[in-house]
Amino acid sequence: MTLAPPHLEPLGLAHLDILATLHARCFEKGWDQTALRPLLATPGVFGHLILDGTETAPVGFVLARSLAEACEILTIGVVPELRQSGHGTHLVNSVLTEAKRRGATSVTLEVADDNMAAIALYHRVGFSVVGRRPGYYRREKGRVDARIMRRDAVVSGWLSNDVHD
Repeated sequence: MTLAPPHLEPLGLAHLDILATLHARCFEKGWDQTALRPLLATPGVFGHLILDGTETAPVGFVLARSLAEACEILTIGVVPELRQSGHGTHLVNSVLTEAKRRGATSVTLEVADDNMAAIALYHRVGFSVVGRRPGYYRREKGRVDARIMRRDAVVSGWLSNDVHD
């Protein structure tokens, strides 16, 4: 049996319930519909759901905001059992493609200092640390710093299609 490749679908208000469910599966304190609804309705916000080739339902998501020449990844997640399978790379590349289409010259994000798998993914696709936010994330055992990461747009090599997480 040949598996279908991961498939991306544009994310919108119609996916609010799915997104809230996925966010809760991906994060210690997931965002609920009350938090996600105004975000999805904000001008410049876009995103994608990703369906795994073996699944019939979304297994990951990304939300980003584009404003003039800047783009920011607001949240990204892949269900725990499918992490390290390339879905994160597909989701990041979907933002890079859309950001470039919208005229962005850079993409930024914040990531928890203790999320080493995500940090490694972002480094592999060309992001670098440009700052820190001390104690930004709340955890049950205390606060964790955030790394602010950025990737500039370049004439060639904008996407990292050859990189897999």
